[in-house]
Amino acid sequence: MTVTTAEIDSAIPTAGTPSRSLTNALLKKLVAEQQADFRVTVAGRYYPITDAPMSTSSAPSLNTIYFTPFVIRESTSISALTVRLNTGAASGEIQLAVYASSPTTIFPEGSPLAATGVLSATVAAVLEGSVTPATLAPGIYYFALMGNDTTLRWSSISGNAGNAISDLVGMPSAASLYANASNTSVSVNASNTYGTWPTNPTIGTGGTTSVLMPFGGYRVTP
Repeated sequence: MTVTTAEIDSAIPTAGTPSRSLTNALLKKLVAEQQADFRVTVAGRYYPITDAPMSTSSAPSLNTIYFTPFVIRESTSISALTVRLNTGAASGEIQLAVYASSPTTIFPEGSPLAATGVLSATVAAVLEGSVTPATLAPGIYYFALMGNDTTLRWSSISGNAGNAISDLVGMPSAASLYANASNTSVSVNASNTYGTWPTNPTIGTGGTTSVLMPFGGYRVTP
């Protein structure tokens, strides 16, 4: 439903009388276009980062950060991050963060815009960590998770949700666009020593991380 230059020129010509009917049609189209990408959020409520199907992660690798891309449609201040832990570990820990995306690669870049402290991950539960309130402008971001134990399992993006994610970040080839039954082409991860968040993480994709993209959420600042 993209508004074209020709439509604007027809409704509001540089010379002559503007067309009332064409102008009204143009305005209705603009409103519909804006509403399609608009999401109203309520202060204090929790929102998922995606509406893709949810599953349970496979075994994670140590010293690895797992990312899930998501979209913010209106300027939003967040004050907490959440994830559901499905299987804990005796001394389990998880940390969560949000990264901006690069305008050129669409992969995570810079330092975390928001990050929790260490969250205890010893028993199955919904984990929540406060963050210093951060305002996210409309755009693509990455929800990031790192854990300290290969026993940990968390709610992840279902393996059959590949195209819901590739729609945001694109695919490296035409073939990979149609090979997402198990999400193998859209996984996003970075090797990193547990306990610190890197600046400009070096991203790897695909492989055995296919069902490790965390299904997370955030709280809108009250």
